[in-house]
Amino acid sequence: MAAKTQRSLQDIIDIILRKIFLVVLQQPSKNDPNIVFLTLTAAKILSEGRTLVLSCTMMDRVLIDRLSGDFPSAEPPFRYLVGCYRRACDELKRVVLVKNASFRSEIVFAIKQARKLVILYCRLYVGNPNMFKTSGHVSGASYLMSMIFAKVSTHMDEFGDEFGDDTFDSPPGFINEFFRDGDDGNLELVVQDLFEKLRQSVDGISPLGNFQQPMRALLWLIEYPNNAKILVNHPRWIPKKTNLPIGEGRMIEIESILGAFLRVSALPDSKEFKSTPDVGQQCFSEASNRRSVDLSSLTTIKKAMNILYDGLVAVFHKLLNNQDTQERVLEYLAEVIKKNSARSCMQVDPLSFASYGMLVNLSSVMLRLCQPLLDGAAKWREQIDHRYLFHNTRLDFRQLATMHASSEEVSAWLEEENSSKDTHELEAQEGTSSGTRKEYSLTCECFFITTRVLNLGLMKAISEFEHLFEKLRSYEEDLSILKAMREQGASPLLDANIKHLKKEIDILTQSKSCYEVQIFQDYTLLGQASTFYKLVIIWLVDFVGGFKIPLPSTCPMKFASIPEHFVDDAMNFLEITFGVPEVSEGVVLDFLNFIIMFMANDTYVKNPCLRAKMVEVLNHWIKKKGATLFERHPLSLDYLVSNLLKVDVAHIQLSDKFTIRKNIYELLEYLWNIPSRLNAWKQIAREEKGISNMKLANGNVGMLAFTSEQIPAPFLLPEMVERVAIVLNYFLLQLTGSQWRFLDIKDPEKYEFRPRQLLKQITKIYVHIARGDKEMNVFPAAISKDGQSYNEKLLTSQLFKYVADNLWKIHENRNIIQEFVELGLKVKSAVYEALNEASNAEAILGEIPDEFLDPILHTLMRDPVILPSSRMSVDRPVIQSHLLNGNTQNDPFTRCHLTQDMLIPNTELKQRIEDFIISQRKRK
Repeated sequence: MAAKTQRSLQDIIDIILRKIFLVVLQQPSKNDPNIVFLTLTAAKILSEGRTLVLSCTMMDRVLIDRLSGDFPSAEPPFRYLVGCYRRACDELKRVVLVKNASFRSEIVFAIKQARKLVILYCRLYVGNPNMFKTSGHVSGASYLMSMIFAKVSTHMDEFGDEFGDDTFDSPPGFINEFFRDGDDGNLELVVQDLFEKLRQSVDGISPLGNFQQPMRALLWLIEYPNNAKILVNHPRWIPKKTNLPIGEGRMIEIESILGAFLRVSALPDSKEFKSTPDVGQQCFSEASNRRSVDLSSLTTIKKAMNILYDGLVAVFHKLLNNQDTQERVLEYLAEVIKKNSARSCMQVDPLSFASYGMLVNLSSVMLRLCQPLLDGAAKWREQIDHRYLFHNTRLDFRQLATMHASSEEVSAWLEEENSSKDTHELEAQEGTSSGTRKEYSLTCECFFITTRVLNLGLMKAISEFEHLFEKLRSYEEDLSILKAMREQGASPLLDANIKHLKKEIDILTQSKSCYEVQIFQDYTLLGQASTFYKLVIIWLVDFVGGFKIPLPSTCPMKFASIPEHFVDDAMNFLEITFGVPEVSEGVVLDFLNFIIMFMANDTYVKNPCLRAKMVEVLNHWIKKKGATLFERHPLSLDYLVSNLLKVDVAHIQLSDKFTIRKNIYELLEYLWNIPSRLNAWKQIAREEKGISNMKLANGNVGMLAFTSEQIPAPFLLPEMVERVAIVLNYFLLQLTGSQWRFLDIKDPEKYEFRPRQLLKQITKIYVHIARGDKEMNVFPAAISKDGQSYNEKLLTSQLFKYVADNLWKIHENRNIIQEFVELGLKVKSAVYEALNEASNAEAILGEIPDEFLDPILHTLMRDPVILPSSRMSVDRPVIQSHLLNGNTQNDPFTRCHLTQDMLIPNTELKQRIEDFIISQRKRK
């Protein structure tokens, strides 16, 4: 038997390359439609005097001829090249069977060269598809997308043929090698096309749709640095203005690549931009007819949103941690904020601004990016540079309302700061004359961007939810009324109205449920937001020396110039979410300290509504947490009561004054019953010279009732006693006098009108103050001087006795009634004493010089003081009474600002008045 012929290395390589490229240079013995006979190529090789054998040096021209030739039965270029890569990988596995080590090394080299060449031509083809004949075939970019989707798919994905009918998996390693080191410029347009296809694949998709595959594909693509750079330089990264009839805020959402992913949300959107499948309809429709919402749907939505957040955070992390892409990402975030800055207004046009879904999603992403800050490490907090507010070139914070400083004050402060720096330091901070800007750390950038995103996103969505909830409640009340009317008699119009209202309620209920599942049941999101706002207030408090009282008398400009919404958002967020344990855990004490420090200080917090909001938050907290919240608080023990009494409601709208006063009253009433707070009340009574802040008591009878029991002294001060008497007399007359018939209110409980309880409270106030007046005996006289409610006609009708009779009927305490009757007798005596005294005074003093008369009431002054603005001398009790009025903190003659501590004693005039009285008495 003849010996087997030993093949040469050249023959082996020729055979392997023919298998890989499916080409031959000689007429094949049998017709195989998959193998192409390169006739012209073979003729050229022979004309060059070379043998018809494939080698490494010939692979390039072979591939060109194969791809450029007209071979009707052959595969299209991209599929063919991918097949070549797969066959090369298969041949590489068989090389291990070659025993000759030298041969094996050469063969491996040849196969790898072939595979490398295939990748090169794949890139050439997808970057320049017209360079080869491709008519009637799917583009290379579509094939690539199918490959990427197949690579990142899981058994749970809906992998289909949306990128072409000829979808196929890529050989192991092909797609990675295709993008690795692909920075030769051929891929830019193709990769741009891939990113655009990803944007289109999630456009208008809800969390119930297939957004996960495109998200994983996006993440996979940007793993390659060159692809990441192509993404952030994509025309749709920050899209330019289009001719679409929408605003820039909405445009950046629906036209940008990341916007398409960020808008995947369960939150409802306007009908023009509804996503599919509709979460509300699919999960929450006809909720009123269900016993409970489908728990599996809730779980699905929550899980989907967490997957979305994880994917988005991974994308931002990857791009932000790459120096080649970081700046463009920050530019994108700034553009989203700038184009949606007007979302903070009351009314939001859905065609003009990004959806609630996009900006809530971005809020969650930014909070997660701030995780190092949220972990509480001081080293991260030190990187938050307040100068970013004024010197960054990315976001304009100066157009926002500040905690206290005006824009002129901020400008003057910055100018003064800059002038105090030497040239070197200024250039280092602001940049050089060439226009380069100061660099801020990524931590600093993320902090300030997050404050704006939360304001426009999460906080605005929470506000919208509140409006939606109120509207739903109103509709439900209307429906109840219509149903009651139908019971009295049905009509076609009534039935139609009920049907329409039910439909509206169902739509609102769907929307409400969507908000609840994406926001209020996402404890991770709420917890991170709570921790972030805790970080904000700790950062702010650092500007004033930490958590301590008293505050510096002058508000530092660092604090005064901070945007007001930083604190306002924190207060609104806490008020709404405080009942959720996962949210409030670990942040309560810092916020309580902050509120106690600033709620009554208009030197630091200019906006009275914000100070009122702090009181409202406290009131919510105390109802949830009880006394234990305050017991472990040093600042609470020492300053809570006094600062509550100092809260100024003068400049709050009338409709809101009642709410804030009610909140203060409820807090003080609660604190009054805590033993540890009693000493604080008594200390206030001892230390306050005027308690000018008792004007709050004038507006709240309940507050007077419990504060007057153990600290009656403030009510007996010269500037207070007559005002208190007027208030009490007025209420007493309204409840028991001729005005009573006008207080006939339908459904009084609805308005919490309880006249019997009110009468008991007023009676107790009279008695409490009278008990504290045993030594001075000024209260009966003050009551008698009220010429409006307590007059001669009422005296003759024995008002106090009449009230006492009513008290017996409503079962008031016997001792209270007896003391009240005794006070009435003292008042009668005071009337007659006053008449005698007035007669005697007129006889003794005679004509009083004008300079001794108070210019406001024209009565003899006993304690004259000078007003610093007008330089007028007035009687101290008279001007103090004037200043106690809510809206009159000014000089009555010039309208300039005036407080009690600004009054200047006129000792010289006081002495002359006393001398006049003595001389007149001696003369008589």
